[in-house]
Amino acid sequence: MGWVVILSLGFILNSCVVDPDNDHVDNTRYSASEEFYYRIGTENRSEFSLYGINGSVEITGVSNLAQAEIWGEKIVESDSRSDAETHLELLDVVTDSSDTSILVRTIQPSRSEGRNYIVHYHFRIPRQWKVNANQVNGNIRIISIASAVNTGAASEKGLADSLETRLQTSVVNGSLLLYDLYCSINGQVVNGDITGNMTLPLDGECILQVTNGVINLAIPQNTSAMLSAVTVNGAVQVSGLTLQDAQTSLKSVAGRLGEGRGLIDLNGVNTNIVVSASD
Repeated sequence: MGWVVILSLGFILNSCVVDPDNDHVDNTRYSASEEFYYRIGTENRSEFSLYGINGSVEITGVSNLAQAEIWGEKIVESDSRSDAETHLELLDVVTDSSDTSILVRTIQPSRSEGRNYIVHYHFRIPRQWKVNANQVNGNIRIISIASAVNTGAASEKGLADSLETRLQTSVVNGSLLLYDLYCSINGQVVNGDITGNMTLPLDGECILQVTNGVINLAIPQNTSAMLSAVTVNGAVQVSGLTLQDAQTSLKSVAGRLGEGRGLIDLNGVNTNIVVSASD
């Protein structure tokens, strides 16, 4: 699973500035904080990316949203209030927008010298956008990312299958929490869990990987996908789903759900994997 570690180092290098004058602090009893809020128009845009370092992240998809909203809190914890306030000026949230996308990055000193630099993020974006969300330390919670015409009717879901709504996300230390998704997803966690429920579009992909933790995924009984779940140290359990041509063992389960149109590929190292019916 070395690819995850390499990827996480890339986030740090891309999201930091160098501060060679940091003096080491002995504790983090004091803190300084500052709230932030941004709005960015969504017209003609279709993609959102986040590169965060420390803190929590919540991303909520909303229908018919004219402006994306970005808000939260920056926090520095140090051994004195004055030091925390001074170093709060070195912690920044940068937003870059192009004609088609919005990018948000955490900027902080490359050496903390005992301080804690934290940014808690909240985002409201169009629910049909592609999302690329990456966090080094902290949980990512994602709600209601889905194709624009997905309203629950079978015919409309068929139309939505042709859209490219996709979620790609990774966490090094923390958990990935997924709620009410209707899109393809590629999710990676090193130390933590992946938990949530989703509906896989026809011909969609759900690829989840955990090194140390748990994968707990709930999907509808009528899901159409080839399912593969494999762990090195742990167990795999599938319940409430009709799996055809099944090949099962304690550490792996494979088979076909429905017509097998899509793909669900779950992999772990020190990981228990549970796949269950959501209805």
